[in-house]
Order: sequence, then C-alpha cells, then structure tokens
Amino acid sequence: MNIHEIYNKWMVSDISENLSSLVICTTFLFVVYLVKMYMENKNLPPGPWGIPLLGHMTLLGKNPLTTFDDYRRQYGDIYRLRFGSWPVVVISGKDAIKTALQYNGDTLSDRPELLSVRKISGMKGIAFCHNDQSHVLLRKKK
Repeated sequence: MNIHEIYNKWMVSDISENLSSLVICTTFLFVVYLVKMYMENKNLPPGPWGIPLLGHMTLLGKNPLTTFDDYRRQYGDIYRLRFGSWPVVVISGKDAIKTALQYNGDTLSDRPELLSVRKISGMKGIAFCHNDQSHVLLRKKK
C-alpha cells in the first residue's frame, strides 16, 4: 500500500463518520426543538404551524390584516402565533377582547421587555414601562 491509498482510505472513512455524526446531531437537535415547541404550546390556544426559528413573520404576506382575518376564521377569536422565538396570543373579535380586558386587564396591559429598549432607556419611558407603580408615577407627571 502506498501513501495515496492509505490517505484515500482514511479520508473516505473520516468523511462518512463525520457525515453520520452530523446527521445524528442534527436529528437530535431537531427532536429537542420539536419537544420544546410542544411543551411551550401545550397550554396555548391553537394556531398554524410556523417556520422553525422564524415563526410566522414571513407567513403574514403583503397584507397581514387579511392573514389575521383568515386565521380568525380558521382558529377562532383567540389563536397563537410565533414571531421569532416569542409566542404571541392574538385576541380578535369585539366580545373576546372585551372579556379578556375585563377579566385579565392587569395581565394584558403589560408590555414585553425588549433587550434594546432596556439597554437604551432602562424600561423607563411611558411607551415601554411595565404596568406597575412606576407607570402610574410616569402618567401623573404629565
């Protein structure tokens, strides 16, 4: 056996081992992702399947209002979407919105804590502050 035969034999076996390791790791990560999505969505209302990692951002199309209306007809007044890694519960319909705000107004009036807003303003501006005593104080200043 010369050096070229040994090298070719070693490279072919190494590539197939690396490829099989890559397939196994990718499959494992995909299964973990699916289990994570299932566990997160277990207590949420139904909604359409989105694109992994992107969610529904690319599926809304040129006219998102039409898409939201289609989802409302298909899933009802309360349904789930995902924007990136954030699950979003959409409430539409006059009666559903009124009921949600009437019984869960304190919970629904809060805003998500965005990293960029927290870094820039410390969540102290009136548009992005939490619904707590600091929010009441900011409103009284105006």
